[in-house]
Amino acid sequence: MSKAATILAMLMVYLSADVCANDSFEGVIEYKIQSKALIPEIPQELLDSTYGNSQTIYYGKGGHFRIETNSTVGNWEIYRADENKQYIKTKPNAETEVFDASEEKRVLKHLTVKDAELKVLGRNTKLIEIAYEDGSISRYWYAPSLYINPEPYENLKFAYYDRYWEIAKSPYLQHERIHDTWKVTYTAVNVVEKEVSDELFQPQ
Repeated sequence: MSKAATILAMLMVYLSADVCANDSFEGVIEYKIQSKALIPEIPQELLDSTYGNSQTIYYGKGGHFRIETNSTVGNWEIYRADENKQYIKTKPNAETEVFDASEEKRVLKHLTVKDAELKVLGRNTKLIEIAYEDGSISRYWYAPSLYINPEPYENLKFAYYDRYWEIAKSPYLQHERIHDTWKVTYTAVNVVEKEVSDELFQPQ
C-alpha cells in the first residue's frame, strides 16, 4: 500500500470513529424514584403513591421521547419533537392532555453549571441546576459521554429544557426536584442503547 493510500485509510477510520462517537443516543433509561417529605404534614405514603418508585424513559429518533412511571397518578408522557407538543395521559383522566411545549410560565431565577463528584452507573457527571422564582429547584446530573443531539429540543421551553439540552447534550442520569414541602430524586439504574419503535411515540 502506498503512503498516500495508507494516510487515506487512516483518515477514513478516524472520521468513522468520530461519527460513531457523536451518534445520538437511542434507547431506554430506567430510574429508581425516591421521594421525601420535608414537612411532617405530608404523609410519606402519599408521596410514594403519587410519584411511584420507578420510571422508564424511551429516547427515539428525531428527538421524540416517552416517559412511563409506575405511580397511582402518572401513566405516560410523550414529547413529539416534530410538533413540539407534550401528550400526557394520567390514570384519573380518560382523555389525553395536549400541551404546547414552547410555553413555561415559571420565571427562571438562575441556571448554573457545575462540576460534580457524583458517579452514576460508573459514569462521571456534571450538574445543571435550574432554580425558579417560586423557590422550586431542579438539579440534573448528566454524563457528557452519553450524547444526544440537542437540536430537536431548541423550542422545548417547558421547564427550560431547551437550555438544559443546549448545555448538556445528554440525558440526565439523576434528577432531583425540590419543592418547599417535598423532594423527589430519579436515579438511573440501567441504560440500554437499542432501536426504539416509532409506535411508542404515537399518542393513543
